[in-house]
Amino acid sequence: MGVMTRIASTRLSRLLTGWSSEGTGPLPRRLADALRELAERGDVPGGSALPSQRELAVVLG
Repeated sequence: MGVMTRIASTRLSRLLTGWSSEGTGPLPRRLADALRELAERGDVPGGSALPSQRELAVVLG
């Protein structure tokens, strides 16, 4: 079993720049789309542990 990489909330917030103003629909959908795009581009490696919703919300403001 491989080691799971945990991505820091501060790093993830830098990668998510502009997510709330891009796209259409409710913010949770835009965030999910932005996270999916990061994974597809390889900016967030598959199997990475993401920060908790609360931790990410604090960093994203």
